[in-house]
Amino acid sequence: METREYEAGGNGQDGGVGDPACPQVGVLPVPGARLHYEVRGRGPLLVLLPGGGGDAGVYDAFAPLLADACTVVALDPRGYSRSVLDGPPGTQTVERQADDVAALVAHLGGGPADVIGGSDGALVGLDLLAR
Repeated sequence: METREYEAGGNGQDGGVGDPACPQVGVLPVPGARLHYEVRGRGPLLVLLPGGGGDAGVYDAFAPLLADACTVVALDPRGYSRSVLDGPPGTQTVERQADDVAALVAHLGGGPADVIGGSDGALVGLDLLAR
């Protein structure tokens, strides 16, 4: 299996590289939304997907513990918390959320990526696996 190394960079406001308690924050434009995401650590990519109604914040206590071994990425799903929609909500599907996660992984340099998801986040992860 291929392993890719990633490194979260400092932006001067987040404590910089090496401070897993302070993630690097980004916004990724995707069709119909702008996704808020947070990156911590260095190493193989690990994407954390919250369950329905959750956002990246549900992993705030958990993500720093993994940041020594992985590049940990958490995101707010489209339409939740800091991931704003560009128009009316429309139908939000597992497939659309999986498209968003795939776009985020590509934005961060591509896979492979491990995924941990709870509840609806697990469904999104299964959809990614099936692709």
